[in-house]
Amino acid sequence: MRSILRLFIFVVFAGSTDVQAQDNNAQKALQKAQFMLRQVSSEKTELQSQVDGLKQQVDQLTRELAATKSNAAGSQQKTEEKYTGAIAQWKQRDSETNATLAVTKDQLKQQLTQSKNLETSLQKQTENFSVCYENNKKLYELNHQLLDRYENKGIGDVLKQREPFTGMAKVEVENLVQDYRYQLDDLKLQPEQAKNN
Repeated sequence: MRSILRLFIFVVFAGSTDVQAQDNNAQKALQKAQFMLRQVSSEKTELQSQVDGLKQQVDQLTRELAATKSNAAGSQQKTEEKYTGAIAQWKQRDSETNATLAVTKDQLKQQLTQSKNLETSLQKQTENFSVCYENNKKLYELNHQLLDRYENKGIGDVLKQREPFTGMAKVEVENLVQDYRYQLDDLKLQPEQAKNN
């Protein structure tokens, strides 16, 4: 019985030591778990704070991005309107310049035609002038010949012209007058010739 008692005491003592050791271990484990829990809680709070900060940064960046997009869209629209207006003005100016160029080309063509017509007319007038000059020169010579004949006409020539019997002198004078008339007619510039020249 003593040995049972001893065994019982030993078991109780060993059990209490064991319980104390277990209790002590459990307490240490509990303290360690509580420390880790506090650490995790602290880390969670810190991480939550970082997450909240990042969310705020994302929100701020999102607002800035939206504002930048809006400004860019407005700027792009203004630029498009500006350049669209400028391009329309350039196209209109180009169209007006082309129209002016076409009118100028037509005017130049008309001026060239008119210039050619004037040159042709000048050439005809120059030819007419040359013909008139030559005809006047010949008329002048013909008039000198007539005056020379008239000056050198003597009484014998007058009597021959009035000769009643043969009329030879009269015929001779008429032939001479006719020759001079033909020469004058040849030198005279006809209206049809003047038009053609």
